[in-house]
Amino acid sequence: MSLHPLTVFLFTAALGSCASGGRDHPQASRAPSMANDPAVQEISCTDFFESDTTVGRLSSNVWNKHAAGNSASRQCIMTRGPATARQYGWWWSWPIRGNTVFAYPEMVIGWKPWSGGTSTHPRLPLRVAAINSFKWSYELETAAIGKYNLATSLCLTRTGVTGALPNPADISTEIMIWTDGYDFAPPGAKQADSVIGDITFEIWYAANWGDASNKNSNRWTYVAYRATARSCRHRWISRRSSMMPLRMA
Repeated sequence: MSLHPLTVFLFTAALGSCASGGRDHPQASRAPSMANDPAVQEISCTDFFESDTTVGRLSSNVWNKHAAGNSASRQCIMTRGPATARQYGWWWSWPIRGNTVFAYPEMVIGWKPWSGGTSTHPRLPLRVAAINSFKWSYELETAAIGKYNLATSLCLTRTGVTGALPNPADISTEIMIWTDGYDFAPPGAKQADSVIGDITFEIWYAANWGDASNKNSNRWTYVAYRATARSCRHRWISRRSSMMPLRMA
């Protein structure tokens, strides 16, 4: 099975998250201004805005925005390039809150238990046992200050049932692959290091993780592979035995 390559630009990650600024960046976590870049067009700055594209569902997921309180904050979905070579990205500005994660601007591939609705791909979700190989790739540019991370996130569910309504209680395991911008630690505790191909990963594990926004009560197992060297160009090949990238450019 193969998914379309994804080209993302600018100021955060495809499948990534935005945390607050650290002490080295008292101006908080933000992306550079785009006001003087005529090539960049705003799609929407509406909270939780989503838009289907040919490569997936663009989402401005501000799942923990209330943690910013009354502080000024904003996140927008942007685009640039001609219709034949469209690129997508995000812009944000979040306040300082230690290591608080405010948002997960993302490109959704498949069906997302947190959102419900229709799947963006006719073959997703599917049983892990039915996967022979699973390939996807993306390339992006990031310009930011403060704390953020770039990650690919996969949800394993108990039933595989999809529907119009969200069903986060069906999530059994969340697997994240962190590859850039990780100035804060994943949830849980570090368990080991693993070298896959020529990439060294830290393996983090939390047995009973939950929604940090306190809006949902469901719990799940969390696993993160955090690369020790940063990269923003990836070609992923997941197989039953490893479910990890075999090559990162």
